[in-house]
This record gives sequence, C-alpha cells and structure tokens, in this order.
Amino acid sequence: MPLKRLGAPPYLLPDEVENDDLVEIVEKPYVVPADKTKWGRERGKTTVKLMRTGDIRRWTLNATTWDRLIDVFGEDADQWLNKKVRIKKEERTISGVAKTVLFGVPYKEPQQNLDIQPHSVDEELLAKVRGLPPEAKKGLLEALKEKPAEA
Repeated sequence: MPLKRLGAPPYLLPDEVENDDLVEIVEKPYVVPADKTKWGRERGKTTVKLMRTGDIRRWTLNATTWDRLIDVFGEDADQWLNKKVRIKKEERTISGVAKTVLFGVPYKEPQQNLDIQPHSVDEELLAKVRGLPPEAKKGLLEALKEKPAEA
C-alpha cells in the first residue's frame, strides 16, 4: 500500500490562481464548526486540485460559494467528488481592508459534438425514401412507431 501524507495540503491562495482557473474536488467537503474558525461562523472546506498546475490545496469556501455548490452538487458530500469548479477572483473590502476573494462557480463540461458519419445511412435506401410520395412517407413513419413483435 502506498504511503500517504499525514499533514494537510496548504491552503489555496489568491496568488496561486488566475481568474477562470478550474479546480477539481478531490476529497469530500466538510463543515468546520463555528467555534473552530477564526470568523466564529461555520465554514465549508474541501481539498481541490488546481487543473492548470496539478497542485493539491485545501480551500475554505465562503458562504456564497458553498451555497452555490450545494445547489448544484447536492447535500451528499460523496456527490461532490471529481466535480469541477471555476474560480472567480474579486476585490472586496473586508473589515476595511481590500482583499482578493475567491468565489467558486460550478463548472459544466461543454457539450461535445456527436461523431456522426455522413455515409452511415444506406444512400440507396435513403434515395428510395426521398422519392416516395408524401402519403407513403407518412405511412412509413407510422409503421416505424409500431411496437416490434415479441419473439
């Protein structure tokens, strides 16, 4: 069995990411109790892999990001594994100090084009169907909708 690191990975910092970077969730998210955070409020955490560099980081999610991810990925932590999140960097004033804040937006892979072969239909058969009168085409379509006979 391979050895694993015992310490937690470093935190994800704004200097490490570029706007619109993708991260992949590699460990189940969890909620840190309010009495264990420096903000005195519950916070969600997870471990992510920065897709651009391959670096593994812990990410403390702000409430906006946490709620967005729950809305899309659900409340089951197992469902978050291997999901991707797009990072948005924004300048915010927090307690009178300008800071760069990381927001996450659930990422959905772009739809891929289907690989349809242009000659996958028998050209001769297609020509015959095209040559049918409209009533015959309608009859053919109706026949195709019928249930096949059971064997």
